[in-house]
Amino acid sequence: VPVDIVEIGEITNTRIRDTEEQEAAKTAPPKPAPAPEVKEPEPPKPIEPPKPVEKAPEPAPDEAALPEPSKKPKPPEKPKEAPKPQVDPLASVLKNVAKLKPTPPAPTDARPDPKKNDGTTQTGTTSNQGPALADRLTISQEDLLRRQIAGCWNMPIGARNAEELIVEVLIEVNEDRTVRSAEIVDQTRFATDSHFRAAAEAALRALRHPKCTPLELPPDQFEQWKTIRFNFDPRDML
Repeated sequence: VPVDIVEIGEITNTRIRDTEEQEAAKTAPPKPAPAPEVKEPEPPKPIEPPKPVEKAPEPAPDEAALPEPSKKPKPPEKPKEAPKPQVDPLASVLKNVAKLKPTPPAPTDARPDPKKNDGTTQTGTTSNQGPALADRLTISQEDLLRRQIAGCWNMPIGARNAEELIVEVLIEVNEDRTVRSAEIVDQTRFATDSHFRAAAEAALRALRHPKCTPLELPPDQFEQWKTIRFNFDPRDML
């Protein structure tokens, strides 16, 4: 068997060194405890936003239970404009000419008041036509009066159908044989026929002419001729 030879001095030195180390360990201050390792905090995890709660789908309404939607009334249809009548230029001219004509005097039912009338008049109608001249005067008296008035009556020159322009005038005479009032009997023709109107106005002027004032009437027969109808007839007087 092999045997290791060891020197006693080494063994003794080893024990002495161990003893010194133990003594030194007892007297030496205790080693500070190692500082605990501080772990770096982990970065916070990002907070996820809460997911929206999904609403449960609403049940479809029962079509039978729903009220019928109110129908909107239809807007009223606009009335169609009637086509404008075409303007006849000739009719427009005639209408303007008619406006330029003088308005004929309106007839009145009342006879003029002798007290307010200065003599002749060309308006109004009379309910009393008065007696004819032949019923009030003799033939000779009538001829005398007719010749007198014919000299005062100037028919319009160039009148159309002058022989047909017979103007009947109702005359009221004062007691001194001056004309109190005179009015045209045919007011309708006076208002519508310009030729007749011209002849009638000439007849009224004749009764106010100085040569026809006073009238050739018998002074003692006032009740006979105070109201007479006289015809201005071109066939007899011209």
